Amino acid sequence: MRAGKRLWAAALYAVFLLGPRLVCADSAILDFQVANPRPFGYVIGDTLERKIEVEAVRPFALETDKLPKAGRVNTWLDLQKIKLASDIGVRSTRYQLTLTYQLINSPEAVKNLTLPKVSLRLEAGGKVALQEAPEFFFSAAPITPPEVLAGEGLDVMRPDQPPLLIPETVHRVLFMFCLSALTLALLYMGYLRFGLPWQGPRPFAWAYRDLRRLAKRTDSEEAFRQALRRVHRAFDQTARRPLFAEQLEAFFAEHPRFVPMQSTTQKFFELSQYEFFGIGAGERPMDWLLTFCRDWRAVEAE
Repeated sequence: MRAGKRLWAAALYAVFLLGPRLVCADSAILDFQVANPRPFGYVIGDTLERKIEVEAVRPFALETDKLPKAGRVNTWLDLQKIKLASDIGVRSTRYQLTLTYQLINSPEAVKNLTLPKVSLRLEAGGKVALQEAPEFFFSAAPITPPEVLAGEGLDVMRPDQPPLLIPETVHRVLFMFCLSALTLALLYMGYLRFGLPWQGPRPFAWAYRDLRRLAKRTDSEEAFRQALRRVHRAFDQTARRPLFAEQLEAFFAEHPRFVPMQSTTQKFFELSQYEFFGIGAGERPMDWLLTFCRDWRAVEAE
């Protein structure tokens, strides 16, 4: 007798150590929803569709061999169709189980019936998580019922069945990503147009951007003249007044940090005088003008 008890104890101990271990469903299951059919108004031949959705953390997977089998459920119901769909994500897997029952008997009067509970078993590496969809009560009636049965939770008027909630995590992440990208794009456009807030106005930075566009044009003569005008406007914005060649010494005296650019600036004004008021410079060094404007951009950013 004592040896038999020891044998049973050893067997239970082996099952505990070697068998699958149950884990808390909350730690393995992220979402669980059940969409039941309407709970009234059924007659023989009608079908009831029940949808069960469960989202489990990976690597937990649904054990499909533990799902209900098609066939006769009881006196009143026959499980006609079982449909299982899955959507594998990065961190989780969402399963949608659809069970279609058919009412195969007609009661003599309005009768309360139940869809059976459904147990879902998810397993990962010897760990098991269980989730259960409870029984669902509904009423069935003969084809011509003499009266409506009133019972607990089976009132005449009921609210509409609420829809299943759509998982919003992915949409929220996409929205935040698009919003961040749009914000960065607007900040970058503001930087190109106005520079950084603590840098103040940057006329030559804006002029250099326009000169790069003008340098790509095929009408080199007109493009070069527009580029000269654009640089002149940058000088006017920097000096805060129209700046002419004879005023350069006073300008550099007022802005000593620009003194390293004095000699090349003098050359620029001479080139402009030849182009607009002389017989022409003979050549139109757009590359030199781009370099000159870029150097001014670097000095004003210091």
